[in-house]
Amino acid sequence: MENYTLSPDKIDKLFRFCEKHGIKYYDVQVELVDHLASAIETAMSDHPNLSFDDCLQKEYKGFGATGFAKLLSEKKKSIERNIRKKRIEVLKKSITPPMLFITLGVLFLPIYLIYHKEISIMKKLNMLCLILDVFVGIYWTTQITIFQRQRNKTRSGLERLKIMMEDIPQIWQASILVITIFNNLQGLIQFISYQNGNGNFYLISSYLVLNTMSSLLLTLFFKENAILHEYTKRNYPNAFSK
Repeated sequence: MENYTLSPDKIDKLFRFCEKHGIKYYDVQVELVDHLASAIETAMSDHPNLSFDDCLQKEYKGFGATGFAKLLSEKKKSIERNIRKKRIEVLKKSITPPMLFITLGVLFLPIYLIYHKEISIMKKLNMLCLILDVFVGIYWTTQITIFQRQRNKTRSGLERLKIMMEDIPQIWQASILVITIFNNLQGLIQFISYQNGNGNFYLISSYLVLNTMSSLLLTLFFKENAILHEYTKRNYPNAFSK
């Protein structure tokens, strides 16, 4: 009996089959393709008259009526647990004593300025937050665009990756970014109105505190994303190979 070995084209077909049936996670695809390939090679070695497609359909039916759904659900839960664990690790490493003191100092600054009604300095701080948020937004957009372009170019890697990077809730982070920039603009308008005798000082104060806090939070979010992206590349190097 001659042992049958699947060709690279057949292996690639298995990857596409998994993707077609809802398996978007690269590591799940690798495990599943390895299982399917081994089973198909054994079946075709024992029964040379069987075709590749027949063996594949037989193996797929072996997963039951739900197909790969149960496997996918289990793996997704596992990934969500891992990503939460990794996020906590990143946050613990980020919140060091020096960083904590700097953060408290930055948060204390607008409160101090509000107490002493330093309008001109408050306005400059608001402008600084606005500029920071715009740069963070540009950086974030650039990184996501690069990631998507890489994924679209690479058949064997990023196109099938869709793992931790896409599980990171980037949509709500983007929403916070948009809201923060909007609030900064509103704060700037309030400063101008106040200097013209029409603005409300307490409204300006609330904008300044909120924008300072959200700017710090956004900086932490994107630092966290960068660390998680490197973590993913380190753990799934094949998914990033061209």
